[in-house]
Amino acid sequence: TASDFDAVEIVARLAVAKGDAGLYFGWTESQGGFEVNAEGLPNPKPQSGSLVGHQDIQTDLVPAGVLGEYRIRCVPTPNGSGREITVTLNGIEIVRTTVDTPRRGHIMLEIGDDTELRVEELTARRL
Repeated sequence: TASDFDAVEIVARLAVAKGDAGLYFGWTESQGGFEVNAEGLPNPKPQSGSLVGHQDIQTDLVPAGVLGEYRIRCVPTPNGSGREITVTLNGIEIVRTTVDTPRRGHIMLEIGDDTELRVEELTARRL
């Protein structure tokens, strides 16, 4: 995105037939950002829906090539010193965590080399 976001809800309907992709948010060039995995690899670790570096999902909830609906909610903590992040995959809340990083930034879609990705929806809404 051209704009950066402080509090955001992202909805993405993705199918990764082969390879891997990631939804980044709170991303800055100098600090990086948060990433939620979308995988089309056999037995990836971590699995789709994982909040990379914070909470890894070990169960395959979206097989390769199958459309998954990712809902990511990132809001400042009440004291503003971090972020409360929730990830829902196909209607199931799989990540709920607080991260001690007051990061705000851009949203981007990462597509790995040789990845086959179908995007049916990708929206972001300021909260």
